[in-house]
Amino acid sequence: MNTIICLGYEGQPCGREVKRTGPSQKRCFQCAKEHDKDRARNWYKNNPERAKKKMHDRNLKCYVYVSARDHYRYIFGTKTNPPLRTYKDMPFEDTWNPNKGGSFRTAEKEILEDIGTKLPGQSLHIIHHEKGFVRGNLKWADLKEQSENRTLNRIVFLQRRIKQLERENAELKGLHNGLHALSPMPKSSNTTEA
Repeated sequence: MNTIICLGYEGQPCGREVKRTGPSQKRCFQCAKEHDKDRARNWYKNNPERAKKKMHDRNLKCYVYVSARDHYRYIFGTKTNPPLRTYKDMPFEDTWNPNKGGSFRTAEKEILEDIGTKLPGQSLHIIHHEKGFVRGNLKWADLKEQSENRTLNRIVFLQRRIKQLERENAELKGLHNGLHALSPMPKSSNTTEA
């Protein structure tokens, strides 16, 4: 047979005749959708503790995934936004970097393996900014600890900027010295010949 009579869902008879799309189909598309919603609602209602844990785990995984993705964007920028000043040139774990064949799902899995679950009021924290967003340099931290670290991050950023300026200065000096070596020395009018 190419058609079925829809059974409906949760006390809502349908009776519509619809074209069969699968061997075990019992409902039309709309009723199947409502039936799935009812089953999910009933499961959550009958298993409140398991449902709470399931929601917590899903939210935690989502949080870690989004955090890894956002840190990637802070460090490398996007098409429309440049990298954030305090994150620019920060190392990022290769196995999490999509440009190097990594993925944020891998980051999510490895971060949760390394530092465990998040407690209420905590967020993902980079321990040492100079080491970067890498394995072994992340932990859960509360707002107080993160705000204390912001000052240290500014210091690290300024230290990086000083090193960058010193390199540029050294390059300019090298160019300057190279130009002097190429140009002839001007004769001084104060010298007397003996």
